[in-house]
Amino acid sequence: MLPEGFPFDPGWQWLKAIQFGEEAVKKSEVYRQNQSSAQAFGFESADRASKWAELDKLGVSPDELLAGLKKRDLPDKASPNPERRAGKIADETRSTPEKTCETRERTVDPDYGGAQGDARTYLKHQYTNDDGVMFCQLCQDSQPVILNGEPHFEAVDCVSCISFHYEQNNLALCPNHAAMYKNGGLAPDALQRAILECEGQKILLNLAGNEVELYFTQQHLSDLRAILANVCSGRD
Repeated sequence: MLPEGFPFDPGWQWLKAIQFGEEAVKKSEVYRQNQSSAQAFGFESADRASKWAELDKLGVSPDELLAGLKKRDLPDKASPNPERRAGKIADETRSTPEKTCETRERTVDPDYGGAQGDARTYLKHQYTNDDGVMFCQLCQDSQPVILNGEPHFEAVDCVSCISFHYEQNNLALCPNHAAMYKNGGLAPDALQRAILECEGQKILLNLAGNEVELYFTQQHLSDLRAILANVCSGRD
């Protein structure tokens, strides 16, 4: 190696004879080729490509990483004729029997099981997207628990003070957010106003001191509004 600052001409024969600088040239050429190859495969640099290669050696699938990072579309259902659908829901609202209670060893709602089945069917249709993924309305993430090939979720009364079983008056929530919703201290009157007055498909709620957004499909929100409008007017 020549001393630092020593002037030289790369064309000098004696430097060629000792192959001075050839290793650096080779490394530079390899680097250029690696950069070119990496960019041909869509990587910003060879360094980025080498990091993906390290993940592959560790058994981490790029497909799994990309699937986890890819934003999934929330499900939505729109009615082709909202006015007609609202009228139909209003008719059903007026003919729905009131909840009843029978005194046994404990006070139970004898119609609860059937009503829950109807609600779960309705909610699965509303909150399953085109990829077959069902979402929680509060965290707006996929249902985290799968049992026997089916998403495990809770159908929770949306406005709890309504004394009739309406499948549309239910929310599709993951177990964690179902507990938060049921114990979060919501005021039914304020919740009804928020549902009737919201301009988009999400309403802002304060649950146990946490600011959260509750998402609705267009159909579900329209159905629930039709029910609330009729309940508030005495189901006339």
